[in-house]
Amino acid sequence: MSVGKISINPFLFFAVLASSMIGAQIFGISFSKISLIPLEIYILLHLKNTKIELHQEKKMLLLWFGFIIVSSTLNYIFTDSPLEGYKTVLLLNIAQTLIFLIPILLKLGDFNDIFEKTEKYILIIAKINCIWCVVQFIAWYVFSFDFNHFFFINVLHGLLGEREWTASYNDSLAVAIRPTGLNHDPAFLSILLVFGFVLTKSKFWKYFFFIGTLLAISRVGIVTIVFIALYDKYKTGLMKISIKKILYSLFFILLVGSSSFYVYSNNKLVHNQVNRSIERLSVIAKNKNSNDGTNRHVLYFPAAITTSAEMPLYNILLGVGPRTGGNAFVKTSNYKNYFELNSTMQEKTWAIECDPAELLLGMGLTGFCLYYFIMICFIKKYRKDPQTQMLFTTIIIFGIMYDVSMHPLITLLLIAAVQQTHNNIQQESKGEHAIQYR
Repeated sequence: MSVGKISINPFLFFAVLASSMIGAQIFGISFSKISLIPLEIYILLHLKNTKIELHQEKKMLLLWFGFIIVSSTLNYIFTDSPLEGYKTVLLLNIAQTLIFLIPILLKLGDFNDIFEKTEKYILIIAKINCIWCVVQFIAWYVFSFDFNHFFFINVLHGLLGEREWTASYNDSLAVAIRPTGLNHDPAFLSILLVFGFVLTKSKFWKYFFFIGTLLAISRVGIVTIVFIALYDKYKTGLMKISIKKILYSLFFILLVGSSSFYVYSNNKLVHNQVNRSIERLSVIAKNKNSNDGTNRHVLYFPAAITTSAEMPLYNILLGVGPRTGGNAFVKTSNYKNYFELNSTMQEKTWAIECDPAELLLGMGLTGFCLYYFIMICFIKKYRKDPQTQMLFTTIIIFGIMYDVSMHPLITLLLIAAVQQTHNNIQQESKGEHAIQYR
């Protein structure tokens, strides 16, 4: 929808872009935290007198935002933590939710096709990040050149922050990299690549997104994409595939597979990168008590269950505060039966890199149940649109190994999806199809 000569599209695109650039800062303020400011200003200026409609889906998400405020406020008053920044994070939760999330949730529904546009922009940004990831990889290994450092530090002069923009690790050959795209962490890159894999219909781009997750050595991205691909094949069923499609697929697999194997066999650096990915994935199956990051991801949830049982009743129900779940571990000792906390985890407030654990400890049993109830509702609502249904299923799967429930891009996606589900209900009442296949 456009008002006058100005369209909402550039503001929505900026919101998607900025909310996906985790680690970027403007004057010391997180880029993702200010991502919604232009969009909100546009909405408030152009929709001053419109009536707010509170349909079922909007009420559901409004309840979620309300619970974030309640949990943050009560924990700010009643819960203490020795970890640095605890109270600050709680105040930020309250401010962000009241100032940005709730107003945009209430008013965004007055614009048409918001969800379709949001998905479109996510796919565009996923493609940009995927290409950027490959450029990073080639620049490093072919030209010994840190592309992200050049762009963010030399070209932009640290405008978006002077932090390290390329992840690295030491291997038997030399210092190797894990591409991060327009982020500072490969995990945040991988959620974009996975979204791109789900949203695109192009086999080329699906393969390209998968290659991106391999280059980033993102175990959560690789596992999620493999699950999506297998589930898609299961739903399709061999009986629904024509002989022509089978032959075409076999030819494509042989062509891509042989080309990939040739590069893997003849390039030591690519060979090492793939082997490193396999090594990181193999650790998932090894359920050892170790301080290795992979093992912690696997053990976070069982540790969270026993930790939750030790907390006071109000913390069991409301958690210790959104995005602060790690604080629950320092208040108890059961987690030591599973893993040890590194120095940063013992000093600063942190969110647990596992949605079930973070939700259970950060937002309590109430927030845990409410979040997954909302996600299941979205999955059911989009049952006539398998692509979008898989998008929300992906968020749940990805969240098992990482914390995305409070990711700015996920929150924006939920707000946009609420507007779309309302439009679909209105169409159903007129006897139209609930959701059109894209």
